Amino acid sequence: MEVYILKLFLILFPVISYAGQALVTGHRVPLFKSKSINSPIIQYVYKGDIIFIHDKEYGQSPLVPQYEKGENGVRASKRLESDPLVTHKKRFYETLHKMAGPAYVLGEHIKVIYKDDRENHDPLSKRGTDYTDYRLKEPLREGYPLTKEEDVRASLLVGIGNQRRNHYPYSSDMTSQKYYTRYTLNLVWLNTVNFDNYARYYYGWDFHFHNEKKLITLDDGRESVEDGGQFFFGPTLNYDGFRTSTTRLSFQATFGLTWTRILVTQKSPEGKDQNLYQAISLSPKSAISLQRMKFIGELDLIAKAEVQYEISHTLKPSSQNGDQTYWQEGNEDSIGVPSGARVTLYVGIQNSF
Repeated sequence: MEVYILKLFLILFPVISYAGQALVTGHRVPLFKSKSINSPIIQYVYKGDIIFIHDKEYGQSPLVPQYEKGENGVRASKRLESDPLVTHKKRFYETLHKMAGPAYVLGEHIKVIYKDDRENHDPLSKRGTDYTDYRLKEPLREGYPLTKEEDVRASLLVGIGNQRRNHYPYSSDMTSQKYYTRYTLNLVWLNTVNFDNYARYYYGWDFHFHNEKKLITLDDGRESVEDGGQFFFGPTLNYDGFRTSTTRLSFQATFGLTWTRILVTQKSPEGKDQNLYQAISLSPKSAISLQRMKFIGELDLIAKAEVQYEISHTLKPSSQNGDQTYWQEGNEDSIGVPSGARVTLYVGIQNSF
């Protein structure tokens, strides 16, 4: 037995004597039979292992004078001071597997130990992602390894938009009009549909409320404030047209009812009067939203653009007007809303569960 071990040592001694070393930097690194990632894997080595590298892979140390160019030790030192030292990593390096036969390892999985200035050009601190590390990052999410189904989405958004240019039909000419910015609060609740295996279609409910305020000055000295808002509620259908692990682009279509209430307050030097006008009407909406998933913990960030189309309708007074000097008579005592669109831009948050 001792003779066999001695013979094996004598065979391997020349190989080991003329070999360098390298530090394995990947978590689980394969040794290939040939210089190809498609070749059979002979063995695995692990992070922190020291493996042998064939001496031919090293090249000449930059500290060695280039005698063929008439360089001595002093000139070699000056050359290193003036010329930047560049180390080109090879794709494959020849090494030994556990049976002392040749094998090949990818250069990106090791740090060759040069024992000269070339060490500084391959620091471990600048290594990128280790794709051989299959370990899961902790802490693991709740419920792992079971898949977490996200069947419901709930979102809360705030937005701004334009106002429609309709108003009460005053008996006097208008000298000025001021339309304030319209602010909107939007709530959306969505559920997945049963027939969609890819979870792209969602259905649910859409609710919004927006305010309206207009300041109008009349030729006869009156000042009128139209202040109110609109409630909207209806079923909605959502489709995820594009999505990645972090981003989602969705399209939404809604058809619902609107309840509009406008309180008109007229003031003059003689006094003031007010009346409430309201109506219920049909209104479709369409929207496109860009979602940044898991932006704050489990919450998604949403930016949405929405177009609401109002079908022509008329707001009627809720009571009879007392002072006819401020108001029209009969059917003219109303606010007509022609068909038209409102555009609203939203930003908000969404939670999936």
